[in-house]
Amino acid sequence: MAWYRADVGIVLGTGSNVATWQDQSGNGNDAAQGTSGNQPVLVSSDSSINSKPVLQFTRSSNKYLSIPNSASLNPSSGKITVIAVAKQTTSNAAMILDKSPSSGNGGYGLRINSGAPTLYINGTTESGSLSGNTYGVIEGDYDQTKLSMYVNGTLTQSGSYTTAIGSNTSVLTLGGTSTTGSGLDGDIAEVLVFSGTISDQDRQAIEWYLAQKYNVVVQLLNTPTFSVSGGTLAAPSQVAINGPTGALIYYTTDGSTPTSSSQLYTGPISVSYSQTIKAIAYQGGYATSGVVSVSYTLDSGLYPAPAFNGSDHTAPTITLQLPTNATLL
Repeated sequence: MAWYRADVGIVLGTGSNVATWQDQSGNGNDAAQGTSGNQPVLVSSDSSINSKPVLQFTRSSNKYLSIPNSASLNPSSGKITVIAVAKQTTSNAAMILDKSPSSGNGGYGLRINSGAPTLYINGTTESGSLSGNTYGVIEGDYDQTKLSMYVNGTLTQSGSYTTAIGSNTSVLTLGGTSTTGSGLDGDIAEVLVFSGTISDQDRQAIEWYLAQKYNVVVQLLNTPTFSVSGGTLAAPSQVAINGPTGALIYYTTDGSTPTSSSQLYTGPISVSYSQTIKAIAYQGGYATSGVVSVSYTLDSGLYPAPAFNGSDHTAPTITLQLPTNATLL
């Protein structure tokens, strides 16, 4: 893995030129450029992304950074996920990141081709769309069954492909390559490279983190809704949860935050004592919905909550009381 953030790990050369962009993943994959004329420029604040800093690349000056080959940059089991927050200011075909050998298969890259963010795997591509001079959360994922391209949380294109990405000794470059005319006219705020695929839950969490950090609008699922409003109930009730068409809903009843590892909603929930239900919606191609929380209160004398002592494993004693004049058959 490698992780580059324009708000940390920047080592300047002359003026605002960036000589080194330090890897924040802990793997030591620092990106560097020793030639001053080819170094990108640090822009300390961009008002369009919450005044966060960015690295500015210029195609005509062949500005790029280079990371030496390492095991953590080569795909695990032939799979890869790459994510970037970037924008393009011209309509050229340009590289955000690239790790391709000079010939043959074995490479991967993330590029913007005339407004179309594109994932490259062994020369095979899937693309999306992003307006010019606009920042986007751009993600390419390859799991050795398909290539998938996401832009701002939305799955824009996916296609079958099964050839593994072979390891190669090429450097990984950011913003261009040593070949003049392949670079990016534009800015990069953050880059993540995973040498393997990540779960939908992790992908959506990263998309949400980046969207919040950089004020980029991602396509979020609508939050689930409840059939019974929160508040005081006169008696136990069945509560149904509704969500976006095609989405999976996960919920908790102990007040904890739900994830895709929580209980999957399959039918109405029985509320027979005071409790809080929280729910969240997941669906491929979208960023996870927000968490919705509803609390219900019932008379604890009539409808007590079940008591559980984690250290007491004694079987409960149940006493049945027959109605007056009744006969047990």
